[in-house]
This record gives sequence, structure tokens and C-alpha cells, in this order.
Amino acid sequence: MLITPGKVIIKVPTKPYLRKWVYARYGSPVKLNYHSTIGTIILCLLDKKTFTLNYFNAEKKEIRLAKMTDHIECIKPRSAMYYAGFSLDDNKIIAINRYFEEQFQEELYNFCQNNIKDKKWRPGIAKAIASFTETYGIIMDEDVTLEALKQAEFRHRKNIEKTLQTFVPQLKTHSSKGFHRITA
Repeated sequence: MLITPGKVIIKVPTKPYLRKWVYARYGSPVKLNYHSTIGTIILCLLDKKTFTLNYFNAEKKEIRLAKMTDHIECIKPRSAMYYAGFSLDDNKIIAINRYFEEQFQEELYNFCQNNIKDKKWRPGIAKAIASFTETYGIIMDEDVTLEALKQAEFRHRKNIEKTLQTFVPQLKTHSSKGFHRITA
């Protein structure tokens, strides 16, 4: 945390590709206020004093934090210190990064859906991902690998397909052998 006249600067550790995506999406530095979703989320997570409960396994926490080699700079008015805190513990840093990763994966998935013509066999996924990374200034193999982004898109797509399957209504028909379920 850095306090300047009228402003407080908070640095949130993150991965380089997420920093670029966040800055492209929310601006640099990210303004913390209650007029934006991301500002509200981070303001609500700020503590006035540091107190840590071990929500995550300590070993996993260290591994997660070690992957965060960059930071996102957030800025809030100094007057906000009266009603919002100024520090983030490790668990909250991980939670913010999980939120950013989920939003990033959702946007990557939507971008690929809109830019791949034959969705059955998914040819052109690498080209769509390359176009997505160019849009946000993410450097392939420096910030993140193509394989990692393919895997993230695949997992998000499978998660959506799994969720959509739970909403398919099941119909029952009657035959001489009793009721049978037919899935739509």
C-alpha cells in the first residue's frame, strides 16, 4: 500500500496475463469505488487490520502465490480509508485472482465461440486464442502458453455443457412395459 495526497494505491499480486487483461478491461490503475463491480468486490475484501485465518491449505497457498509474479495496481480515494480497509491477506489475494481467472476464462470461451466457424471439431481454436491474446496485449509463451489457454477454454466449455445438461427436461412416456424416461 502506498499513500499519496488524496489517494491510496493498493498492489494486488497476480499473473502477468491477468494483469494485462484486467487493465484492458477495467483501466490502469483499477479505480476502487462502489460504482463498478470490481471496485465493490475489492473494497469489500480490504481489511483495516491484518488478521489471517487459514482458509486454504498452507502448501497450496504458497504454490498459488508463487505463480503470481506481477501485480495489479488499484487506486482509491484517501477518504475511503474511513469506511474501507487498506490491506489484503493471502486468502483474499487468491480469491480476487480466482474471480479474475473465471472472468478471463468466460471471456476467452465466448470469444472462441464467436470466432470458430465449425464448433463440432473445434478447428481454428489456436487461431481464435491467438486473436484473443492480441486483443488484450497478452504475449503468447511469455505471459501464458497456448496449451494453458486451450485447457482453460476446454474446461470452461465442458463446465458449461455439464451445467446445461442439468436443465434439460426429462419426459416420461407410457408403454405396455410401464413408464420410460426420454431425455430431450
